Amino acid sequence: MTHLLSTLPRRRFVGALVAILVVVIGVFADQLVKEWAIEALPDSPPIEILPTFSLDLVFNPGVAFGMGADLGPLVGVILIGILISLTFWLAVLVWRGNHLVDTLLLSVVLAGGVGNVIDRVSRAPDSAPLTGEVVDYLAVSWFAIFNLADIFAVGGVLAWIVVVMARSRRLSVDE
Repeated sequence: MTHLLSTLPRRRFVGALVAILVVVIGVFADQLVKEWAIEALPDSPPIEILPTFSLDLVFNPGVAFGMGADLGPLVGVILIGILISLTFWLAVLVWRGNHLVDTLLLSVVLAGGVGNVIDRVSRAPDSAPLTGEVVDYLAVSWFAIFNLADIFAVGGVLAWIVVVMARSRRLSVDE
């Protein structure tokens, strides 16, 4: 216990640094690729990369698979509420000095969410805040069209669940 207390300030600093860097780099990468997609893919047919994978620019007014498009600004408000909650939870984890892997993965999720909310805010008409469309460009013909932020959000959540379950399983075996 004494060892944990002596390293707690260092763990907090490293956790905070990891969280901030991951979110900033993730959001920057997402926005950079979206700007590239807008410049390189407008008014062009999909660019086939593999037989079922292509680059195809789409502006999505909803969330996953276009769901919620008819909810207007409420979708943005809900997403912002989720991101605020996730930010608070992440701050608590960092403050407690929890596992760095949790901080890393949840920061990836936060980066994805922030990247898509930036689209909702920055691409909305002045008369309808939070109704902007999310830039999607990665098309899997048998699945969906999505973007890097979606990969961050979904991949980060799934990886975090796997890590938590593995840790839980390991703890229950140790007991």
